[in-house]
Amino acid sequence: MKKINHHAITLTELIVATTIMGIILLGIVSLDVAVRQTQQVSEKSAKVVMDVSAAITHILNNATLAVGYQADQGIQVINDGSFYGLYIRQDTSNTPANYADDTWLRYLGATGDPTTHHDILFCSSVSGPADTAACGGTEYPLIHVSSINYTLTPPYLEVTVISRHDPTTAVNPMKNPSYTLTSRITPPGHTW
Repeated sequence: MKKINHHAITLTELIVATTIMGIILLGIVSLDVAVRQTQQVSEKSAKVVMDVSAAITHILNNATLAVGYQADQGIQVINDGSFYGLYIRQDTSNTPANYADDTWLRYLGATGDPTTHHDILFCSSVSGPADTAACGGTEYPLIHVSSINYTLTPPYLEVTVISRHDPTTAVNPMKNPSYTLTSRITPPGHTW
């Protein structure tokens, strides 16, 4: 008579296999969580970078079209404590010798403190740098910033924008990334 050899999985082998499977699944879940967190941080950072870049581009594109000369630059930074703004004069009528018919644009902060987070409001038509009243054209929020600074040092305008995912809370590289962008422009419509 032949002896039949039966092989079966013992309880010890089953426990070892289950433990190894659990360790592998734990590693996969940890990797998935890490990838998701990295993706969220990347999305937040990318949004902040795109918003700041778009705001700087908007301001500099309009500043490029500024007209003026040394005594009347056509770009003014106003900070009187109640508001903080940048005014840009553009020759929309194509009359370079006549500044009286030019259009002024305004970038206005909600507070007089440029370091306090606020919306930057863009107005497409104001009567001039002294005009802090209601916008004569379309006014809309351009960006919600942590800080903005305009520095006018002829012949250039320097704009620095600092923003973060949530400007009302402290910077945290993982949860609330911050981004700073500074750019200078010398408007070609100026004669110095």
